[in-house]
Amino acid sequence: MRDRLRSLFTTKKKSPTLSKTELGVIKDFYTETPAQVILSDNDIPAPIIYGNLNSMKTLLLMDDQEIVFYLYNNDFNNIKKRYEYDILEHFKVVKCEGPDAGIIASKYINACEDDIVVALLDLTLGNVIRTSKGPILYDGIDIALEIINKYTKCKIGFCTAHMLSEDNPSISELIAKFKHYTGHKLLDYTFSKNEDRPKELYRMIREVEDGDYEDYESRPDLV
Repeated sequence: MRDRLRSLFTTKKKSPTLSKTELGVIKDFYTETPAQVILSDNDIPAPIIYGNLNSMKTLLLMDDQEIVFYLYNNDFNNIKKRYEYDILEHFKVVKCEGPDAGIIASKYINACEDDIVVALLDLTLGNVIRTSKGPILYDGIDIALEIINKYTKCKIGFCTAHMLSEDNPSISELIAKFKHYTGHKLLDYTFSKNEDRPKELYRMIREVEDGDYEDYESRPDLV
């Protein structure tokens, strides 16, 4: 799996800032054409970072709809009340939001020295990025592949408002793409924005903290 990912993404030298940055290699699933992602620092907003800034554990949140982060903040409060666990006390939280959420996340992943241990990613972004082969559609799976290429033990979950079904044309191609690159079923790692998100997020955190969580069957790592 790692060799397959290395053929798709290159790990860049860690640096606190990136100027005239080329971030990795992306492979367009629909054309099977490798292309270098070309970005400039001036094009990319910075992520919002909060929580425990001194923590060695990072929770990455990415969604192109800013309102979703109000839901996540409510989830944090619900987890604190329900499980007596304060995410903001234990984790550095990195928020990548808005129409450029995927690009913001990609830049952060490639440049940061944090240990990203949990990531909640929007599945469909609608981002089109500039590459050496022309524009390519960017989605949450692309971000997940970048994460697991660098952080092999990161717990990744996809959150979407789309109907979770292989018959749904909005995500059927993403299901095939995820299977192609990871060998896993996308729906095993995806939950609806209407589900009990605090429960799902707490499960992922407990897997990081304890290695497993007795109320759930631990899903396999993606690599």
